[in-house]
Amino acid sequence: MSHRKPFKPAGAVPILPVSPGPPQESQYKYAAAIDFGTTRSAVAYCVIDESERQIGRNRQFEIYTAQAETNPSDDASSRLASKTPTLLILFDPPRADQAAQGVEIGINSFTYHMDEQTDNAFVCRDFKMLLDVVDRRTREQHVDLHKTMVELHSISDSSKTITRPLLEVVSKYLHEAAQCALNNLQSHLEDRGHNANIPKTLGELHWTITIPAIWTDQARIFMRRAAQKAGLVADEELFTSRVSLCLEPEGAALESFVSLGLKEDREVMQKMKGKTFLMIDLGGGTADITIQTLSTFNILSDIIGFEEYAPPTGGPWGGRLLNKVFLDKVLKPLSPPGKWNKGYEDNTAKQIMYEWEIFDPVKREFPSNAPRSRRGPVASMPTANIYVSVPFTVDVCRLHVVNSGLASNQHIEVATNTGTYAKLKLPAAFVQNVLFASVTTPLLSHLDTVLAQHKPEMAFLVGGMGANKHIVDVIGKYCKRKNVHFFSSQSINASESIVRGAVRYSIDRQVFGIRKSRTNYGIKLHNAEDPSNPRFQRLVKKGESLSELQKRTKAHPLGPYSPVKESHTSVTFAVYETSTDADKGFISDDGMYSIVEVVVPLDMSIPYEDRSFEIELEVNQHILSGWIIPLGGGEKHHIQWSSR
Repeated sequence: MSHRKPFKPAGAVPILPVSPGPPQESQYKYAAAIDFGTTRSAVAYCVIDESERQIGRNRQFEIYTAQAETNPSDDASSRLASKTPTLLILFDPPRADQAAQGVEIGINSFTYHMDEQTDNAFVCRDFKMLLDVVDRRTREQHVDLHKTMVELHSISDSSKTITRPLLEVVSKYLHEAAQCALNNLQSHLEDRGHNANIPKTLGELHWTITIPAIWTDQARIFMRRAAQKAGLVADEELFTSRVSLCLEPEGAALESFVSLGLKEDREVMQKMKGKTFLMIDLGGGTADITIQTLSTFNILSDIIGFEEYAPPTGGPWGGRLLNKVFLDKVLKPLSPPGKWNKGYEDNTAKQIMYEWEIFDPVKREFPSNAPRSRRGPVASMPTANIYVSVPFTVDVCRLHVVNSGLASNQHIEVATNTGTYAKLKLPAAFVQNVLFASVTTPLLSHLDTVLAQHKPEMAFLVGGMGANKHIVDVIGKYCKRKNVHFFSSQSINASESIVRGAVRYSIDRQVFGIRKSRTNYGIKLHNAEDPSNPRFQRLVKKGESLSELQKRTKAHPLGPYSPVKESHTSVTFAVYETSTDADKGFISDDGMYSIVEVVVPLDMSIPYEDRSFEIELEVNQHILSGWIIPLGGGEKHHIQWSSR
């Protein structure tokens, strides 16, 4: 399969100034972002003219979005849809005519290898959900991301599977996605005649990767390791400033206010200054909710600034739930014995194709009329009913099983049942109150909890599912009942706001000022009464202002802490996180999880009674870390764990 030249962004406005000669290479900087989504991803990039740049002037940078596809689509309609399925195709073993990295990404590569029945191609999806440590902890006693394996399924033979470490899978996907951004940037510069300024490697760009706000520090640090392994940075520093992690709803917030500022009267925007807003990011895997205050909006210089009002919250209430409910409540019960099992449940490739071709267009477009798949119309949507094809003849006798417990206006009917497929008639009431309710019900319940504690004046809805008209209607009516001004996808680009905002975050990472601690952090201490059960001492309280924390520990360091025995040649400082609000406890308590540890060697020439340490906490680029300071003199040790 040949690699196509990246497409030229449609309708793009030149962002490089016309000049009589080629500009100096150092005049330009490049920023790119990867919106690494559970079900759909995209990339974006921009070129920054350092000679004209003014800090905070986000609007002057033209941002371009592109598909995270090894082989991007050629047709114009497909190019406009920058977010495409998050799929990794791995060749095992790779052949000489296949991708140099042994992988490809995206739906175009997947459908190609499906059509060709490539016998060494394996596919995986939804692997990002394995990074949702909080959700996994509800089912697993211990979560170790570096020991987590991902199962990949053969595209040509459903009986074949292979496994790869999660770190390998994520890093390979990031590398390919980053290469897509670089290819498009190179093509962009070539088209404008700026050949002298074309970056050749991934390491020449500043990268921002989007992550859910509810992810733990364990997952955030893992993403930095994946970016490192993917070759996004040339150096080996884990917390390098050349890679940023941008919380998805925060990227959306930045883009949303820039977008509103271009549409609204500036006096209207100025009145928003000081107001608190809710950002609801509803994607394929998770719902992320953040609350911030628009702290700065300067009319003359277009400087935008935010302050974090409360720690982020959310849960696993993304669009994947609709697919699961449709599968469990409709397809499986209606399939003849063994039919679903053989044809689809054990065949990931066919499931991906069915969802992409048939079900996802219905889900995305509801309640619009006549959605189309990439290969033509797949369903019609009259006012009352929705018709959806299924890839087998159904067992009509089992309709009563499906419809039991449903209201009469939600009953499913079989419209066509001939040959090798059937067509189901789904009442709009079923789609709204059963399928979509699987997302909206837990989301609204959680919003009730959030609004009981906080009183935001505005709300934004973004993300892939945030662009759905039915979801917009449900959230809009909810906000009206709660007296919260609602901004929908009509005001902002809900689908692309995250990746575009992430590029802006690359340009100015100081845009988010005051930060709150996401959770409780503390360290492990020796338990003299029971050494096998170490104690926990909290250092940072959930919701605490990190800037105030830095000032306090600078003036009054935490500690002192000493080695347990005089013979010890080193001490280990281990950082834990917990949702428990108690100041003290035990490492064995429920909800206590290790993040990082550092071993500090001891200077044995210092008297034992002087081998003590204090801890100062600091916030640098919104990354929380600490300095372990020996009181008897000697080298300070840096311990870093909270990653943005």
